[in-house]
Amino acid sequence: MKFYKRFVPEQNEYGAFYMNYLNNVNGLSISEAFAKDEHEWSNFFNHLDDSKVHFSYAEGKWTIAELILHQIDTEAIFAGRALKLIRREVQPLPGFDQDDYVKNSRASKETKESLKSQWEITRHYMRSVLSNARDEDLEYIGTANGSPISARVIGLIIPGHNLHHFRIIKERYEIGI
Repeated sequence: MKFYKRFVPEQNEYGAFYMNYLNNVNGLSISEAFAKDEHEWSNFFNHLDDSKVHFSYAEGKWTIAELILHQIDTEAIFAGRALKLIRREVQPLPGFDQDDYVKNSRASKETKESLKSQWEITRHYMRSVLSNARDEDLEYIGTANGSPISARVIGLIIPGHNLHHFRIIKERYEIGI
């Protein structure tokens, strides 16, 4: 499924704080970025032992379950933003506090299989939103969290954000992926 042609995001269609995530998928189309991200998710779930789901590498740091739910929450929120932008929403879209979301996530009740299922459902919805949009709708620039944003850039931010967290998992958590 091809979402959108390759493009270089314009500086006027995203907040500077997204640059780190965009750098993780630099030069890729949305389809290619999703494929790279989905490969990482598959590899991650294949190597994640049930005993590690509630592991944290240090006191006060998120557990694996909290980290996964953060990624899922972020993708779900950004899918909603993408849909609103595609529909040409003119009202500024609100931000969210990731720490409050994690704190209220009930991550300690999650299993590897429930997390995997939630991620698959969320990704299916994100793919549906982006793949059914016209190019001109993906290019519409609105405002979210006080910064400009387009749905096509969201299509790169999400896999870039996930790849950022997989790098952290590889460096700090005891999971061989």
